[in-house]
Amino acid sequence: MNPQTVRDKDGISAAVAMLGLAADARVRGTTITGLLDELGAEIGHFASGQVSVRVDDLSIIAGTMTSLRAQPPASFGARAITVVDDLSRSDSGRPAGDVLRYALTDGSRVVVRPSGTEPKLKIYLDARGATAAEAKAAVAELEAAVRELLAERDDDAAQAGHGRRR
Repeated sequence: MNPQTVRDKDGISAAVAMLGLAADARVRGTTITGLLDELGAEIGHFASGQVSVRVDDLSIIAGTMTSLRAQPPASFGARAITVVDDLSRSDSGRPAGDVLRYALTDGSRVVVRPSGTEPKLKIYLDARGATAAEAKAAVAELEAAVRELLAERDDDAAQAGHGRRR
């Protein structure tokens, strides 16, 4: 992220930044894809994904966040969790938010938070691989693991008499 160049949801600044990259690529005799390939060769390839779970009852989202805090997962699939950041507690200069951020052993990341505008639980997935295909496969594996975890939590909630996700 580069908030000095592109603010959140600012398409015009993003387009201008992209045009600058295209001009730099042309001067170097390559393309934007070529620049991405160079960067991937240097630092690895990255992929992102998202799981959105719509609910009818907002208490389901609160219950899921509470459950994740009370009984945090040890892993997402084969990827062990190394660090859990609970951003509900404010620290030095950062505002608090209902967000859980998981750092995984392979450098992947999972971020869980309620949507601010819709009755949804949002889970963001970021993974790194030696190739673009490996990064994409890692995101697919993370998505499957997240869906499995949520299904298990949903089954537990249903047995306790709480509502279900849809």
